[in-house]
Amino acid sequence: MEINVCPEWLLAKLKVPAGARIHVALLLSSLLALTISPVLTRIPHFCLMQRVLGIPCPGCGILHSLIAVLQLHFDAAWQSNPAGIALALFLVLQICGRTLALASRMNAQLLARFSQAGQGVVIALLFSVWFARLLNV
Repeated sequence: MEINVCPEWLLAKLKVPAGARIHVALLLSSLLALTISPVLTRIPHFCLMQRVLGIPCPGCGILHSLIAVLQLHFDAAWQSNPAGIALALFLVLQICGRTLALASRMNAQLLARFSQAGQGVVIALLFSVWFARLLNV
């Protein structure tokens, strides 16, 4: 998804051209999301929505699903949260697309439309899985 955790001032300090900053920022953010995921499972956490309302949130199991996809355990990923497979695929496509945009100066508007559409699909899948889980509760 288009989550940008790369500060603008850092990109400016590294002298990344203004037109390429969004691609570099999203590329680095996607790479960070995929590489840091296994570390995050070691941090104790709980679902606030589960604790307060007694129902799981739309993202419950997404981290375990993402890690299972990275380990090529697609059945475990599906059991944790089926939307995690789509999220992993979207992150990989984001990495490839941003790399191509930086290397070949591909159409930035086309990439932005693709990114927004993919983001919408992942969010729709997250909520679909959530509704299905709520109906099974």
